[in-house]
Amino acid sequence: MFFNKTKAFDVVELIPERLRSGLAISDNKLCISSAIKAEPVVLEVYNDLLAQKVVSGFEFFQPTIFSDKFSHNTLSSFEISNEIQNFAINVWQEAFNQQASDIHIKDMGTYGLIRFRIDGMLNDFKIIDAYRSRELIRTIYSTMCGNGDTSFSYRIRQDARIINDTYLPKGMHSSRIHIEPTEKKDSPEGIGSGLYARLLYDIIKATGSLENRLTKLGFLKSQIETIQYLKMHSGIKVLAAKTGHGKSTALKHIIECLQEENPGKAFFSVEDPPEYHLEGVDQIAVNEKDSSKREEAYAQTIAGVMRSNPDCLLIGEMRYAPDISAGIEFAVSGHPVWTTFHASDAISILLRMAIILGRKEMSNPLDYICHNDVISGLEFQRLIPQLCPHCSKRLHDVIDTYDEKMAKKISRALHTEDDEVRVKGDGCEHCKFTGIKGQKIAAEIIAPDVTFFNLIRQNKIEKAKEYWIKEQGGITHLQHALQYVKNGNADPFITEDILGLPLDYEVSR
Repeated sequence: MFFNKTKAFDVVELIPERLRSGLAISDNKLCISSAIKAEPVVLEVYNDLLAQKVVSGFEFFQPTIFSDKFSHNTLSSFEISNEIQNFAINVWQEAFNQQASDIHIKDMGTYGLIRFRIDGMLNDFKIIDAYRSRELIRTIYSTMCGNGDTSFSYRIRQDARIINDTYLPKGMHSSRIHIEPTEKKDSPEGIGSGLYARLLYDIIKATGSLENRLTKLGFLKSQIETIQYLKMHSGIKVLAAKTGHGKSTALKHIIECLQEENPGKAFFSVEDPPEYHLEGVDQIAVNEKDSSKREEAYAQTIAGVMRSNPDCLLIGEMRYAPDISAGIEFAVSGHPVWTTFHASDAISILLRMAIILGRKEMSNPLDYICHNDVISGLEFQRLIPQLCPHCSKRLHDVIDTYDEKMAKKISRALHTEDDEVRVKGDGCEHCKFTGIKGQKIAAEIIAPDVTFFNLIRQNKIEKAKEYWIKEQGGITHLQHALQYVKNGNADPFITEDILGLPLDYEVSR
């Protein structure tokens, strides 16, 4: 259901209560139970909604089919849905005001919990009535999502997007929605739901040259120079990270700057779905709801762009063997390609990509991808929470409250004492009492050359990494993160938890 609730509400008030349970609005149509089709007021309602452009047509349904399809979304429940929808809009606005990246709405059985992820940390926002949490999840999916539908079920996994500006704070491009069924013994039938929303907007708001933007994101000078080098070459440049660690944001700024620098070139993107508006880029959405057909649809869309006279392509994310192969074909034709991927570090991009291609019975996939005209750049990043400078504490002053082993680990990792190392404080008005003030990227970027690729093909992974660090001056994302710790900008305990590695991991190996 996707319509103007404010206009429709005025019409609904005029409908007799006994008829509202036989009417629903879905996909811009007035859906009518055939049990009430002879009622004169039905035609009046349709004409009013048509005149106000709330609907563009109508459809009759047999009473049993209507009940199965629209039982939770008839106009009899319109007033309460409208109130819940307004509540949802306010939740999104408050999350935007607090610069949250995600909203979690969870049916806990006996109550509902709304949480915001801010600067990488989940914080409780509000506890609500259990019934209200279930209605909130249903209303968001059924009435606010452009590609949702009225057949919401707590029993199945569902995905959708909020793209209508009516429901989004000004400045937010869209919101990606994922709903998971959960086992909750106190929920109806023992089934609950969790709604997980990614809020897609540019929190950093970096502007200006590529160097200025990347510096604000946290990239080091040497890393920016590598990216500047990579943008001059064809082949695929792959940005990898865990979900929620800024790879789409970094790619957005790179592509926008490339387009500004090259206004005479044709830029295309293939995304499933588009996450940000990219000025000057023809953004093509992969519209395939059937997951079994999505791989081929993605690949076919990329292949279709080849016939559109492109100069540069952004692939939102490489997930499957067909779209990786299609991207490689695009790259070896001499075009630059930028994309994102999921991997545990920069070198693992190649290894995981080879595994995916190998599943499709491709022989020696590493030999296939380890060429500069295929893969020309590898980048991996994590977002590291930055300490509030007003309330952070010197580790040296509170070291007695921490494990002695951690102090030794920090000393080994930083090759220094803990005098400048700081930890999260109790919070203050400057950081909204979180102790954290933003996040910055800790990255590693590789511009592979022939020697590097030869080592990878021979499965000499550690040798390839050593060559990159010693001969190419590479810095790992762990080393980058440790710079934040050493300068007193990142808490060593939080940083270690985010990285999933001991701070002295590279020293102890």
